[in-house]
Amino acid sequence: MASRFRNLLKRFLPPPVKVFMREIKELRTQLEKLQKENTFTQELLSTQNNELKRLHSLFKSVNRENLRIFLESKEERARLQTENLRISLESKEERA
Repeated sequence: MASRFRNLLKRFLPPPVKVFMREIKELRTQLEKLQKENTFTQELLSTQNNELKRLHSLFKSVNRENLRIFLESKEERARLQTENLRISLESKEERA
């Protein structure tokens, strides 16, 4: 009977100060741990963001270079086709 009354009182009354302070200490410890993890995550995210910016810049640079090479090869191909056509026409004229 006394234990039932005690359990009923536990539901309504605050816990003893020592237990309460221990829970507060555990909560503070958990908060500090979460803050450290959050700081670490923020630093990691910042590092990854900087690396992503560097890679994007590198990608744009390589892409510009590839485009330049493509356009140069396209011009060279057109020049060679024109030259081959001219040579072909000259050889036909010589035969005729």
